[in-house]
Amino acid sequence: MVAEAFAAMAMLTMVLSRAAILVPRLQVRVGLQTSCWAWVVSFGSWAFSHIFIMSFLPFVRKDDKSAFFLF
Repeated sequence: MVAEAFAAMAMLTMVLSRAAILVPRLQVRVGLQTSCWAWVVSFGSWAFSHIFIMSFLPFVRKDDKSAFFLF
């Protein structure tokens, strides 16, 4: 159960990181001059995903090797 939760959080992190990468590209294509907001969104999604995963790491059992497939 812990491994599945950790895998779901990893998938969410990958989705957020991809969205953070796409936001500046989409804004460049549209031609908006809001690169500052794009960096704020990128950093915010990175920080949220980092804090989200780090908050659940203490609950992962040390003998559960499947939970650490990303590391």
